[in-house]
Parts: sequence; C-alpha cells; structure tokens
Amino acid sequence: MNRIVKWSLLVVLLAAAPGSSQDFKTRAAEPSGVQIPFPEIHDWNSLRITLSRSGCYGTCPAYEIEIHGSGTVLYNGRAYVRTKGRRVTKISHESLAKLVDFYRRADYFSLADRYVYGVTDNPTYVSSISFDGLSKSVLDYVGQKVGMPSGVSDVETAIDRLSGASKWTGRK
Repeated sequence: MNRIVKWSLLVVLLAAAPGSSQDFKTRAAEPSGVQIPFPEIHDWNSLRITLSRSGCYGTCPAYEIEIHGSGTVLYNGRAYVRTKGRRVTKISHESLAKLVDFYRRADYFSLADRYVYGVTDNPTYVSSISFDGLSKSVLDYVGQKVGMPSGVSDVETAIDRLSGASKWTGRK
C-alpha cells in the first residue's frame, strides 16, 4: 500500500474515531478563505499529478495513477479493476494541459486539504499536483456531503479519463 493511501486511510479513521471533538457528520477542513491564484507552470518536467482511490467494504476500484510532465503515466491496479498490477503509457502535452486546466478551474490551491464525511466503509480519493517546487493535495472521503466543491470530483474524473488509465480501471 503506498504512502498516500496509508495516510489517507489513517486520516479517515482518526476523523471518525469515537470521542472526536468534532461533529460526527461534518468533518471538513476549512479553506483558509484566501484565494490562491493557480500559478503558471514554468518547468513542465517538474509536473507530477497523482490520484489514488482506495477500496471500501464493497467492490470499489482501488488503484493509483501518477502522471509526469513528460507525459508518462504510471498505473497500479490493486483491486476491483479491469487490470491489476503496474502499467505504463504516455499521453500528449495537450492532455497534460487539459488536466492542469481542470485543477485551475477547481481553484485547487484555494481548497481545503481534506473533505471527510463521518461515515465508514467508503473509498478515499486523494488527488495531488506538484510543479516548480509547489504542491497541493486534497483528500476526498464522501467530500461532497461536507461541502467539497464539485471541481474536486471533476479533477478526479479528468485524471481517470485524460491519463488513459480508464481502460485499465473500467471507470469512464
């Protein structure tokens, strides 16, 4: 299990722990309220985009995708996916630019770091982007139930689609 998935599962378990000082149904980290403009990418070779989807109590697809600025896509299917194991493909710079546009439209750098709803047995999604020494990740655990903007789900779906990994995951 990779480091991001382990961390995200730990966060979800701690957030849902009995006796937590937060309200059980609405555990979302609040954005700072400060608008952080999406910076221009100066070194596309430094670009790294990731998405991990954890399993759940049922048959949720579990896999990781890592996309580099060179266009290289690394996939690792774990469970309930069409293709298990590691795969590598390449995407165009145009597809990379479209992915970055999804992050830009989501106002990604202004989002909270996590959106966690107080239920159990759901999958955890963690998306991230890093470039030019900047990085940001967002944890989504049934996040729309606690006010997560739909742009986060749009980013997650775009990564699946534009990376080409949907052929391995079975997700569209």
